[in-house]
Amino acid sequence: MAVPVGPDKHTATINVTPTGYPNSTLHVVAFDQADNHSPLDSGVDAVTLKTTKSPFVYGPGQDPGNGLAREDRHGDLTGDGHSDFVATADDGRLLLYAGDGTGQVATASMVGTTGWSGALIAHGGDFASFTSPTLAPVGYEDFLVRLSDGKLYLYPGNGRGVPWVWGRQELLHPDLNSGQDWTRTRQIITPGDIDKNETEGHASGRDMITIECTTDGCADGQLWLYTGNTVDGTANQAEPFDLNSRVKIGTSGWKAYTNLAVGDQNGDAVQDIVARDPATDKLYLYPGQITNGAFSLGSRTEYGSGYWRPATRPHLTSPHLTRQRGGHRSHRHLHRPGHRRTRHLPQFPAQGR
Repeated sequence: MAVPVGPDKHTATINVTPTGYPNSTLHVVAFDQADNHSPLDSGVDAVTLKTTKSPFVYGPGQDPGNGLAREDRHGDLTGDGHSDFVATADDGRLLLYAGDGTGQVATASMVGTTGWSGALIAHGGDFASFTSPTLAPVGYEDFLVRLSDGKLYLYPGNGRGVPWVWGRQELLHPDLNSGQDWTRTRQIITPGDIDKNETEGHASGRDMITIECTTDGCADGQLWLYTGNTVDGTANQAEPFDLNSRVKIGTSGWKAYTNLAVGDQNGDAVQDIVARDPATDKLYLYPGQITNGAFSLGSRTEYGSGYWRPATRPHLTSPHLTRQRGGHRSHRHLHRPGHRRTRHLPQFPAQGR
């Protein structure tokens, strides 16, 4: 950000919003008319901004006085109460499409400069502190990213839609010792607490679901559930999921299912999965069910047919609370070929088409 000097030629005024707790660092560089700049080494022009930890994050119409203050809503990266999208550009940048609460998104803003090509990205919960994996989460929604090199990282969100690269932590695959990392992963979603695991250390944890190939050549694909660990502010929050106790909820046939969406579609208070079968160009509903404390999927039923070919509807997602009017409902969002990536996203209510 360039700021002109004031009338006295010695000062400048700038307004900043520090998001890092317990402090943020502001770097200041001064230029003269000959384009010479002040020193950059030894932290000469670094200013530490003390930051007070926010006790709450709340959306439109909510405030501390009415008792509705809470952490960022599921899917909300910017703290305004509306679900947002991120997408990768062809040149490797990461773009944020902020939702406005009407089912529409704002013009894209860049939140990552390079290196995001081929990444699988999910966001749906506050898994870690903004500044340290050993501190309690701060209420900001975070990013779960499988990069093109096969490594999986948790990026803390800064509350304004930016994945905090400096605070990222790598999550190792449970089969790493046998030669398998996250390279075989074809899809990642973070549905929240889908399994309702109430055992010690997992109550109210945010879960992860993946589609993973059984071989390097992807002879077949399986659906895996990684139960979330409790986000309780204990000394070490560095492990958001129980990676060593994953559960297979789809045994075979998931190789081509690169599009998944989650939501309670049948009204039984258990989240379901909607997936597209490219072999038939149809959407199928896999009802979630919890039996004796264990989450599983029931037999699939046809959920949509006709206009779901990958050539015309390549991407499918299911943000939470994209529309506030007329009640809270989940929606399907789609990317249409011929438009810039995620610039136009037609919407379909869960009870509709």
